[in-house]
Amino acid sequence: MAILGTPTFDVTQIDPATVTLANAFIKFKGNSQPMASYQDINKDGLTDIVIHVVTEALHLTETDKRADLNGFLTDGRNIKGFDSVRIVP
Repeated sequence: MAILGTPTFDVTQIDPATVTLANAFIKFKGNSQPMASYQDINKDGLTDIVIHVVTEALHLTETDKRADLNGFLTDGRNIKGFDSVRIVP
């Protein structure tokens, strides 16, 4: 998944290890580092974060239309978001 940065939201302040999507946690590399990278996904000149989650752990059904994101910034503040999803069996 990608979380897009904005002029008022710096995605480098997100603690990737705390992020969940539909209750699925982030994947970790063999060295216990979160699988996350920073790049400009939408080509707007702002840094975005790409986070890999354990897709088998997503708590979604074929009828779900929304996935919720939760996590924390490095200063401890909570972040929340959501987007629409379409589950293809």
